[in-house]
Amino acid sequence: MRPPNVPKVSIGLPVYNGERYLREAIDSILAQTMDDFELIICDNASTDGTEVVCREYVDRDDRIRYYRNDDNLGASRNFNRTVELALASYFKWAAHDDALAANYLARCVEILDHEPTVVLSHSDAWIIDESTRRIGKQHYAEGYAGSPDPARRFADLVRDDRLNLDVFGVFRTATLRRTRLLDTYVGSDRILRAHIGLLGRFHIVQERLFLSRDHRERCVHTLPAHHLRVEWFDPSQKGRRVFPHWKFLYEYARLVRVCPLSRLQRSRCRLALLRWLVQDLNWARLATDIVIGCAPSAWRLLAAATGPTRRAGRRDAAA
Repeated sequence: MRPPNVPKVSIGLPVYNGERYLREAIDSILAQTMDDFELIICDNASTDGTEVVCREYVDRDDRIRYYRNDDNLGASRNFNRTVELALASYFKWAAHDDALAANYLARCVEILDHEPTVVLSHSDAWIIDESTRRIGKQHYAEGYAGSPDPARRFADLVRDDRLNLDVFGVFRTATLRRTRLLDTYVGSDRILRAHIGLLGRFHIVQERLFLSRDHRERCVHTLPAHHLRVEWFDPSQKGRRVFPHWKFLYEYARLVRVCPLSRLQRSRCRLALLRWLVQDLNWARLATDIVIGCAPSAWRLLAAATGPTRRAGRRDAAA
C-alpha cells in the first residue's frame, strides 16, 4: 500500500533552454486521463525563458515541482537528478520537446499493475516535426524485449541499440535505481536499456501513444557525431579523448559478466554481442573511433563510412 500523499507515478522532465516546445510537453502531461502523478522539472541552468514557463505552471498545478540548477550539470546528471527526487513506485522520463497521447500513462501503468515481471512499459510512437505534424512512425516488433528469457531480451536490445525511444517508457522505480541510471559517457542510454532488460521484461503497447519530436535544434543534429557530444553529456569531460563504440562494447560485456545469469544465458548474451559487432556497421564504427581518437577532426570519416547516422524514430535519450 502506498503512503498517503505519495503519487503513483513520478514524471521527470529534465530541460535546458527548452522554451520553444516546453508548454506543449507539459500540457500533454497534465492532460493525462490518469492524473495520479507528480511532475518533477529539473532546469539545467537555462538561459532562455524556460524558468518563466516552469514557474507559471507551478503556480497553476500543485502536482509540479520545479528545481533549477545553479550550473549546467550536463544532460546525464540532470536526467538522473529527476530520478533521485522521485517519490512514486513508477517513474517516467519526459523530454521537453516530446508529447503524449492523453491515455499514454493509463495504458502503460495498467500493464505494470497487472504484470509483475514487466519492468518497463512503453508504446509505439509517432515522429513529429517542429509543427507537430506526423512525419514518421516507430513500431516495435511483437514481443520486443518481452521474453521471460533474459538472454533473448538482451539480444533484442543490443540488436536495436540505436533505437532508444523506450528509455522514455514507464519504469518500476526500484528496478531503475538498481542500475547506474544514465552514466556520464556519450550514449549511456544504450547500456541502461540493456541493463533494465536483463533485470526484467518490457511490454510495448501496440498503439502510437508517444510523440517523439525530430527538429533541427536537437543535439543529434547540432552535434552530429558521438565524439562531439562529450561536453553536452558531462561538461567536466570537455576536451577528453573518447572511444564511444568501444565503450559500448565494454559496458555490454560488463553487464553480461555482473548480472545474475545462468552459464548458458551468459554464453548466449555473448553470442548476441558477437552479432552486434557485424550489424549496423559497428565494426566500422569501432575502427573509426580509433581514427578519430588520434585525429579528432576526422569525425567526418564516420559519416562517410557509415552513411546517415540516424533515421526517423531513432534518438539518444538525452537528445
